[in-house]
Amino acid sequence: YRGWFSRGMANRQKGRIDEALRDLLETVKREPRLAAAWDGIGNCRAGKGDFDGAILEYSAVLKLDAKFALAWGRRGLSKARKGDHDGVLFVRGFE
Repeated sequence: YRGWFSRGMANRQKGRIDEALRDLLETVKREPRLAAAWDGIGNCRAGKGDFDGAILEYSAVLKLDAKFALAWGRRGLSKARKGDHDGVLFVRGFE
């Protein structure tokens, strides 16, 4: 899965969103618990303007790793970009 993930992230950095999405989707087929791959998929979907899809992917990241801070921010930004400003706000108690 590492090769797929590395290529997916490289493609995303080069702006090849469709290729990156294919590689990252293959990554999660092979290693479904890799939160960074789900985050990359969310970034690809957001980059294509699919904010609903991005929100779902970032939520998947957070189910795997609730401390993945970037996913919280990116999910909030995706909600804001689709106009859900109330959904952006989230208060979490200290544990």
